Amino acid sequence: MDFLKKLQNLPLKIKKIILWLIVISLGISLVWFWTKSFNKRLKGFPKENFIEELKIPFLKEKIKEDIPKLELPQNLSPLESSD
Repeated sequence: MDFLKKLQNLPLKIKKIILWLIVISLGISLVWFWTKSFNKRLKGFPKENFIEELKIPFLKEKIKEDIPKLELPQNLSPLESSD
């Protein structure tokens, strides 16, 4: 409790400095933790089977089936320009 009394009696400028130091240290520790977990996930990522699991040829065929085909009339005349 004595620590809290000392902290409450400090000037506002010092309180703000302490607050920002705590916020910055928490931010740095969170970024450090995030990069460690990201590296661990990246190392465990299955690079070999990734493209096969995407099934890209299957997606191309599915897109061709789902997109309606546009049929244009055979006798289209070119646009006439009026000068």
